[in-house]
Amino acid sequence: MIFTPKNCEKILRGEKTMTRRIVKSPFQVGDDIWIEKAGYASALDDEGKCPPIAAVIRFPDSFKPGYRIRYEVGKTYAIQPGRGKKAVGRILIMAIRKEWLHDITEEDARAEGVADWNAFVNLWFDLYGLDAKKGWDANPMVWRITFAAVTGIKIRP
Repeated sequence: MIFTPKNCEKILRGEKTMTRRIVKSPFQVGDDIWIEKAGYASALDDEGKCPPIAAVIRFPDSFKPGYRIRYEVGKTYAIQPGRGKKAVGRILIMAIRKEWLHDITEEDARAEGVADWNAFVNLWFDLYGLDAKKGWDANPMVWRITFAAVTGIKIRP
């Protein structure tokens, strides 16, 4: 798993035990999807709207399911201080959960290796700026990955 060199050091010291990775959507703006059947409730919801009650959605033949994560609980992965860099250690994936970025808690922020929630928000801005899909204001869906550094493993030179 690729991290910044600074975060690799935090992982090896046990100061970082969580990371968030943006969920890659199977859809792009402009993709064609078709709603074949839809129905509407006969009563209004709390906002005074008539919500849909069912829809059958058909996707183009070229559709490939997304929302897949490349990591699995119980497996170990190399800690890399950048793409193509040599591993400096290994982590064991303990848990994976999908959530909105804004669902991060104070405790999660500390597990991310920063001092508090505000520091995490600043870190996210440093990484993604005002990106319309990935930035803090976009509140993207993320994979919340909890891990532990694995000790006692020799990394080949």
